[in-house]
Amino acid sequence: MPHTIKIDLLKPDKNTVEIISQLITKGKTFVYPTETFYAIGALYNDETSINKIFDIKGRDLNNPLPLIIPDISFLKKTCTEVSTNAHKLASQFWPGPLTLVLKAAENLCSAITTGTGTVACRHSGLDLISTILKNINSSITSTSANISGGENTSNIIKIDKSILDTVDFIIDAGETNGGLPSTIIDVTIEPYKILRKGAIDSSLILDYCSSIT
Repeated sequence: MPHTIKIDLLKPDKNTVEIISQLITKGKTFVYPTETFYAIGALYNDETSINKIFDIKGRDLNNPLPLIIPDISFLKKTCTEVSTNAHKLASQFWPGPLTLVLKAAENLCSAITTGTGTVACRHSGLDLISTILKNINSSITSTSANISGGENTSNIIKIDKSILDTVDFIIDAGETNGGLPSTIIDVTIEPYKILRKGAIDSSLILDYCSSIT
């Protein structure tokens, strides 16, 4: 099994955060915790590592990969345009388990968009991940740490061994909160469309959208 880095979500050690940050910037693939489940990550602009994730999961090459970004300003690097209302929506619910589908920047890695012209982004509500991403000033992929079609998992010990044996390193933070995955909303169309119900109640999102339009 690859190197496992244990970390306390409530009191992450600064040196450990720095080690993780350095590994990510070297183009490593890794399993890591989110505020809901464990995910598989790689730098958003490292095509080799991203393609490896598709292989690890047995993921359909036409199924785009969502991203976690360090803050809302990073959308300038991943998206070609963000409407005023979409920006307000992000400001209202980020950081947190809300994923926005936006028009992708033209230079975004094709393995991320898979020809869709869009990219799904969110700003994680987990302080550890936000700290790491701000530390490296970059974005990472966020796809569940399972074989495609399998169940999400909130504990390292429940992740398929083939995944744990194939990634470059593992961030073990113990049990995550689990529950529902992030809510996904497409903001490239009017009116906005809920693509997946999740951790943030869809009615709250739609009510807020109604209030800003």
